[in-house]
Amino acid sequence: MRLESRKVRVAALLSGGVDSTVAAALLRDRGHDVVGVHLLLGCSSGGGCGGKDSAEAAGRAAREIGIPFVVIDHRRPFERLVVRPFLRGKASGRTRNPCVACNARLRFGLVWDHLRSLGVGALASGHYARVFHDRGPILARAAHPGCDQSYVLFAVARKILALCLFPLGELGKEDVRGEAVRRGFTSAARPSSQDLCFVTGTSLAEVIERDPALGRHVRAGEIVDRAGRVVGRHDGVHRFTVGQRRGLGAIAPGPRYVVALDPRLRRVVIGTGEEVKRSRFGVSRVHLQAGPETWRQPFRAQLATRYRTRPVEALVTPRPQRRAWVEVEPPGVVASPGQCAVWYQDDRVIGGGEIV
Repeated sequence: MRLESRKVRVAALLSGGVDSTVAAALLRDRGHDVVGVHLLLGCSSGGGCGGKDSAEAAGRAAREIGIPFVVIDHRRPFERLVVRPFLRGKASGRTRNPCVACNARLRFGLVWDHLRSLGVGALASGHYARVFHDRGPILARAAHPGCDQSYVLFAVARKILALCLFPLGELGKEDVRGEAVRRGFTSAARPSSQDLCFVTGTSLAEVIERDPALGRHVRAGEIVDRAGRVVGRHDGVHRFTVGQRRGLGAIAPGPRYVVALDPRLRRVVIGTGEEVKRSRFGVSRVHLQAGPETWRQPFRAQLATRYRTRPVEALVTPRPQRRAWVEVEPPGVVASPGQCAVWYQDDRVIGGGEIV
């Protein structure tokens, strides 16, 4: 029997926003025994998820839906598994996606051990993605590409995906907000959350500079072109990401982008829009959603190197130790070290990993 049709107890992750609220309400409409679950992550008030404001909003949403509500304190695991690795990577010139880590290791990872004690048989969220359970868990894009969030779910363990429900996978954002308005949910007027829920009221660069462990390593350095000529100065490589254009100033004629970061030499390398693109790059920490047979030989897939970017055709060559080599047709794509490369075949997520 398909998971969607089984009347199991479902833990619906509630952030207090419109998406998670409507998702939980739809599951209740379908006859599931739903319990609303909010993860307390220690984010600043107004950060969008995991803070005091969102906990209150999530509790209000549960009351409006008419379901029981629990709060799980995951502030320490969030700091250890998501925040610290992200900040360390950023300080060393690697811009990781914290949402990928949060979903894989926390929301759809550690939290499951806690939820099983509540007699929960399935886990749901307001993500725009789909999981097909007919032949094992198959993670797929949302029906509406404009709001698809499968990219940030690619690293969730398959054994957890087998127990997941994404009620919004067939809906568009306007459909969901309209449903919230129709039901009179307070969350209908709540703005969408920001990407970095743990950085509010300041900049990411300032967070790193004030950090006792990381700030003492921040050093100013040179901005150079591809030939090594010094064209400017910067206040630290942690302020830049490969592919970035803003913040460089008028240091050369025409648009210039960050094409590489060298933390050891404290250098930011800039170039043209064509020079920032890569047609070949490596991927580490590969996580597969497809079966192991996919990893036995090179395969073609659609490649996404950033959240909600248009995928391009790529050849993926598996390598030992959870690594891969990715090739795309010139002029290539912007592939920032630390970001994730995710592979699709049609709507199905094949897997992905961290760009090196």
